[in-house]
Amino acid sequence: MSNRIDIDVEGFEELRAKLKRLPDKVKGREIEKIMRRVAKPALAAARQEAPEGKTGALKKSLRISRIRFRDAALAGVKVAPNRKKAYYAHFVEYGRKITGKGKTRANPFVGRARTITVPGAREKARVQLARYVQKSIDRLGDG
Repeated sequence: MSNRIDIDVEGFEELRAKLKRLPDKVKGREIEKIMRRVAKPALAAARQEAPEGKTGALKKSLRISRIRFRDAALAGVKVAPNRKKAYYAHFVEYGRKITGKGKTRANPFVGRARTITVPGAREKARVQLARYVQKSIDRLGDG
């Protein structure tokens, strides 16, 4: 399964020349905002699927966090638990083998949330990114 989102744009060469005039940080920040909005349903689904436990720390620790790239124009986000608040999250997600005591079964709650939300999120991201690109073209055309 590919995580890429492809957008068809008419007049791509003109667009590329205009987008090069925008600073990379600006493009990256705007794309990250869009990706965070798109990831909110995935966060809600992951919280719904997460096991409650005694303290509820795993559910509370789920968040949308940034994925860093070397290229400032690229942006990405992920839904994942905060490892400082729920250090055991990967044991719950993938299971584990305890020496002498057997195995703990996997409960892939983040995987289930991804399966539920990814198809709709891809389309929503594609539409919102296309809208951002068009808005950028319009703004650059005026200037």
